[in-house]
Amino acid sequence: MSKATDFARREKLAKKEAAALGARSEYLDARAKLLREKSRAKKEEIRGMEKRERLLSRIAARVSAKRKAYFGSTRHVAFHKKAAPHRKVAVHRTARLLPFRAAKTDLPRSFIVLYVIAAMIFVYAVLLLATPSQMIEYNMDLGVNSYTGFNVDTDAIHLGTIMPGSTAKRNLFIANSNEVLTFVRITVEGNLSQWAQVGDNNFFLLGNANKTVSIWATAPADAAYGNYTATVSIITKRLI
Repeated sequence: MSKATDFARREKLAKKEAAALGARSEYLDARAKLLREKSRAKKEEIRGMEKRERLLSRIAARVSAKRKAYFGSTRHVAFHKKAAPHRKVAVHRTARLLPFRAAKTDLPRSFIVLYVIAAMIFVYAVLLLATPSQMIEYNMDLGVNSYTGFNVDTDAIHLGTIMPGSTAKRNLFIANSNEVLTFVRITVEGNLSQWAQVGDNNFFLLGNANKTVSIWATAPADAAYGNYTATVSIITKRLI
């Protein structure tokens, strides 16, 4: 290998090393710049927190000073009494007069809310117990078989015929013909009650108002074929 070729090779390697050093230097400069920006942002955040702490401290000091001035004000009250028959002496006593609400115990707001709720529940319970109830009963039936059938008769609550694992549903239209608020409760009794469910129960109905309530029954997958019956009772109580 000639000296000129070796010189050219070394020059090429030197250029590559210089380029690599330049790229690393640029990377280090960018990283240092990023670290400086992060440090500056952190310092600004710390200054903001310190500023908020100082503001909160000043507010707490003002509140404490106002509470002390309001609840701990010292006033002088003059009490006059006879020291002798021929003259009166004014005796000054220092009395610490506190406002009336300072000696009053403040109840927690949550306790007051619970007290109001308990009072409302008690009033409703008294009204429900004091008024007579009315009850209307309806027969309900459901058939379980290998087919699906419908029964649209209105003489009872007919859920029709369904296959095991299926659900049958009907709607009950409840109207309040009274002028006052009425409490409504729906019960289901019978061998069909274990499958029956009521959509909305134990509710209040305004005077001359109405409501549609869904009632349905789901036959289990292993239900035996046959007819199942139940008695649906709608119990109403007028509130005085």
